Amino acid sequence: AGLQRLDIVRGRPINVSIVEVALVSDLLPMHRLEKLADSLRERLGTIPGINEAKYWGAGRTEMRVALDMARLAALRLPPAAVAEALRAAGQESPIGAVNAGDRRFTVKYGGAFRSPEAIAAVPLVAGNGRALRVGDVATVGWAQDEPDHITRFNGQRALLITATQGKDQDVTRLSAAISAELDAFEQTLPGGVKLVRGFDQSENVKHRIGGLTRDFLIALALVSLTLLPLGLRAAGVVMIAIPLSLLIGVAILAGLGFTLNQLAIAGFVLALGILVDDAIVEIENIVRHMRMGKSAYQASIDAADEIGLAVVATTFSIVAVFLPVGLMPGVAGQFFKNFGLTVVASVLMSLAVARMITPMIAAYFLKSTGMAEHGEASWIDRYMKILRWSL
Repeated sequence: AGLQRLDIVRGRPINVSIVEVALVSDLLPMHRLEKLADSLRERLGTIPGINEAKYWGAGRTEMRVALDMARLAALRLPPAAVAEALRAAGQESPIGAVNAGDRRFTVKYGGAFRSPEAIAAVPLVAGNGRALRVGDVATVGWAQDEPDHITRFNGQRALLITATQGKDQDVTRLSAAISAELDAFEQTLPGGVKLVRGFDQSENVKHRIGGLTRDFLIALALVSLTLLPLGLRAAGVVMIAIPLSLLIGVAILAGLGFTLNQLAIAGFVLALGILVDDAIVEIENIVRHMRMGKSAYQASIDAADEIGLAVVATTFSIVAVFLPVGLMPGVAGQFFKNFGLTVVASVLMSLAVARMITPMIAAYFLKSTGMAEHGEASWIDRYMKILRWSL
């Protein structure tokens, strides 16, 4: 069998739900459950920053015309005549159905029918010429369409409510406002109905922020251990440079209007290793020049000048890779913009700190004299003597 139909739907990253909840009940009638879902949808839609709120899983509400077959037979009026009278009452568009025993007629109507009463007032002519109305031979009212699907949440009947965020919104702040609204709505629910939170994107963001914080602290600890041979002061300079680069990068992104989402956090995690490298390379070269007998001030100048071109070239090679990612057009570009530009901003700020701030701090923070062979940590010299003797 070949392809019968192809549907293309244009999507945007902000159309992805940031929260999904379920109204669960096996006891409450579906029309009442739908009213609750619609009420929650309206309340979520009023929260500033929400782009759209919807509910899913309910059958289509339609106008139902239930014919009295005994009455029709007595009046010698066929069911098709009722359906034809409704079709003729206005320009055709879908409305609902006429049920006549086992038979079902699809009814279409125009702008004239706004209520069941309007349909009940449509004139008919019986077989004996008697003037009637639809309401004389049928019961007209709103009803649920026959469902063509079922919706379940953990095996229970449910309606699903989702919300998407507006452009340039902070998902963490927005989810907090949604959670407060859900808590208030939950207090108004009747017995037999539960509000279950199925998905909250802010939890993923918090998890990633926790991961970033953990990786950051681990990096600081490992760098501290690695730099101890250079001395505590040299390690302290690096401990200042790394978080400073990260904070400046976050501030730059906030100034550009970017929010801290999952892709931005992924960008910071990727850039973290680069931030560490720049700080270590800079301070290690300064210490190397101090071991030559130079003052901390002069060593900072000479060391920064010596590796300046290499550090700049390395940084801009990384920028050349990730900048196109942040500037990609179309839907993919909107999705990866935060990731690419986060990496670019972070490595550029790392370069700025390594080139300007790290040498300045080192010039005034490191001791100008008394450097042992392995920096200020003279215990390393004693350890090396023991190591040579043992070998």
